[in-house]
Amino acid sequence: MSALDFLVHPTGIFFATDSLSLAAKTKDPYVFQTKFVVLPHLELAVAGTGDARFVNSWFEKTRSGFVAKDIDHLDQYCPKALQELWATYKSTTTGTSTTYHFGYSKQRERYVGYAYRSEDNFISEPLRDGFGTKPATEVSLPEKCEFPKLFIEIMTRQHDEDRALPKPDRVGIGGDIHFVQMTNRHIGITQCHRFPTYDEDYSLMCRAIREL
Repeated sequence: MSALDFLVHPTGIFFATDSLSLAAKTKDPYVFQTKFVVLPHLELAVAGTGDARFVNSWFEKTRSGFVAKDIDHLDQYCPKALQELWATYKSTTTGTSTTYHFGYSKQRERYVGYAYRSEDNFISEPLRDGFGTKPATEVSLPEKCEFPKLFIEIMTRQHDEDRALPKPDRVGIGGDIHFVQMTNRHIGITQCHRFPTYDEDYSLMCRAIREL
């Protein structure tokens, strides 16, 4: 799993992901998928990068695996639960995974984010206010941020840079851009852009199915 760009601000969370996943061994386009899950009962959105199997398993666990009230309450359980889940995958993956939680903190009455990284044993890492990009990308911010336009510009650059890499080094960025806005205790989701490589990637996916 690949691109995730976000802005954390006390009054809202804004983030975008692409939808392309590559086959781990061949780095060929494998499937289009949604790379986040929204959990209204926790006023929370969960996203992830790295091993798709692990990230999707965490999505399933957060849907119904915890008795929690909000993002801060859930955070108390996450490091141990993520460590236990990662133990079932780490022997079959050569990469890393990071899980991101974005949501509304009832205690602090503001929006917050957390990151949990496999390379740091999934310790709870509160996200600072501001922009984050993965893959890491320099961002020149305009005086007024226009969403989702800004994320489309950032991720288009990430897509082009990734496509220019040798195939074994690509993380795989493509498909569509999905934009999530969390403001005023409301969560909105938009499919806001389709990469020009969508049809090419789709054809390669279909060819791989026929060759099975």
